[in-house]
Amino acid sequence: MTEEPQPIAIDPSPEQPQGARTRRHKSRVRRTVPWWRRRRFVVLLGTLAALGLVLVVGAIRYSSLVHDGFALRDSMNLLAGDLKGIGPDFDRTAMNRLQTDLDDVERRLQPVRDTVASDPLVALLRAAPPTGDQVRGADHLITAATDLTQAGDHGLMVARRYVQIRESAGQGNGSQMAALVSLMTSSRSEVLAIADAIQAARNELNAMPPGLVRQLADARSQVLTELQRVQPELDGYLRVQDQLPDMLGMNGPRRYLVLAEDPAELRPSGGFIGTYGIVTFDQGRITERKFQNTLLLDFTPGPPYVEPPSGLKNHLLGTKFSWQLADAGWSPDFPTSAQEALQLYTLESGDSQVDGVIALDTYCIDIVLGVTGPIEVPEYGVTVKAGETTLTALANTRQSTDPGVDRKAFLDVFGGQLLDAMMATPNAKWPALLDALGSAAGQRHLMAWAKDGSAESLFGWAGWDGAVRADQGDYVEAADANVAPTSKYNLVTHHTQDLQVGIDDVGNAHDTLTLTYDNRINEPEGAQLRALPYTGTSTAGMLGNYLRVLTPDRSRLQSVSGGRLAPLTGVEEISPEAGRTAYGLFLLVPPGQTSATISWVSPYPVETGDK
Repeated sequence: MTEEPQPIAIDPSPEQPQGARTRRHKSRVRRTVPWWRRRRFVVLLGTLAALGLVLVVGAIRYSSLVHDGFALRDSMNLLAGDLKGIGPDFDRTAMNRLQTDLDDVERRLQPVRDTVASDPLVALLRAAPPTGDQVRGADHLITAATDLTQAGDHGLMVARRYVQIRESAGQGNGSQMAALVSLMTSSRSEVLAIADAIQAARNELNAMPPGLVRQLADARSQVLTELQRVQPELDGYLRVQDQLPDMLGMNGPRRYLVLAEDPAELRPSGGFIGTYGIVTFDQGRITERKFQNTLLLDFTPGPPYVEPPSGLKNHLLGTKFSWQLADAGWSPDFPTSAQEALQLYTLESGDSQVDGVIALDTYCIDIVLGVTGPIEVPEYGVTVKAGETTLTALANTRQSTDPGVDRKAFLDVFGGQLLDAMMATPNAKWPALLDALGSAAGQRHLMAWAKDGSAESLFGWAGWDGAVRADQGDYVEAADANVAPTSKYNLVTHHTQDLQVGIDDVGNAHDTLTLTYDNRINEPEGAQLRALPYTGTSTAGMLGNYLRVLTPDRSRLQSVSGGRLAPLTGVEEISPEAGRTAYGLFLLVPPGQTSATISWVSPYPVETGDK
């Protein structure tokens, strides 16, 4: 047996000589540590050393990955910023800049993608519960970035061909419109690939798990915001790409009846149709164009009598005259008016090979001339300028009363030169021309209808169809028609509308509309019009106006008042019009102000609740 060591007693007496050193004796004991504890301690030290080594190596290895990640973010931000500036004026400089941006994104994306996909430590983090969602979120984000670079590659393929078309302007006899339409047709597969890649990227971003770190969450939000911004433009292009090439004759000639409407002699669709034309597109080129006086067609003997609408019959045509093309724009709903015009045109001309109807007035031409610049018509010694189209056209179409002379021949020459100017618009002005046409359509100075249902749907989507709104709720639209005594006084007659609405306890709307017309033919504003022959001067400045007020379906008329020469006490007709209830009445408008007030009740435009 081993004898236990005995403790050494130390005298604790405090009475030691001052300055004496106190000696303390310690026992030296050798303790024995179990082998298994010594081994665990060594393993712990080794593990800590290995972890430290991993951290050091990881810091060195993944610092470049972090740097690449931030650089990739910056490159994608730069690419997104340059993409925002893309428009119809896109040129080679912009294309090269985008190519550089995209190459930089792909170069920086590759090492990030490879590391996240194959690195063992990342795989370990992906499997660990605390970090798995973060790594999987990064996986989806990187895959989305890859999808978007593929979309960019397809987009630049189309962009190169677009730039080539722009750069070829003025070279050879080819039509840029034809080349652009051909590009739209041939690039369909690339555009669909772009749409598919963007949708794939969106799916990846939507699959990212919640609870991501700020950097991943911010990146996801930023990319989704950009995709949301470009998606409507992509959808719109795809919709146009589906229909426009066919409408412009890429699958065979397409012929359109063009109605030139005179807003000085107002009708619900835009104006009296004094001139009509036929324009044919074949392979994106205009291969036929001719314009002529509508009355030369209307007075051709042979067509059967067509019963006019009652307001037109009672106040302009009477019982002797048939409803004809010049007066076809009677409906304020252009799809209806266009089909009626086409029926009358076919009946009078025998031409049934027409694919659609386009209507435009002189105000539309003013808007276009703001882009093309003035149009010279040397045959007549005339220059047509923006803002002067209506009076210039009137001055050059009212000189002869000889029925054998086509006094509208000026419009045939001018219309052809206007089309030439539009087709020859420099590519730098393409955006402005598109904006001008869109503005004209938005104000219903330009409208279009097509026989083909898909093409007509495109016009409706673009806001070019001129249709009466079909939405629910309270609604009002006033449609004026210049009837007898005929004149051009709409050009100098201004009108205002004041609508008062009250809602009763059950949700009915009580509407009162007051329309005030200010005929300024005798004021300085009307001097130029008064100087022209055959514009209505024999009627002592009197404007004959047939007014229809479109209200919600099943509305109930309450009262009518106003008038100046003849008091108004009621309406002449209550008729359906484009899904609405229309109230029609005749109103004489002499020089000065004249008003009409109509009241009705619209059923249940709002829902009432308990108070």
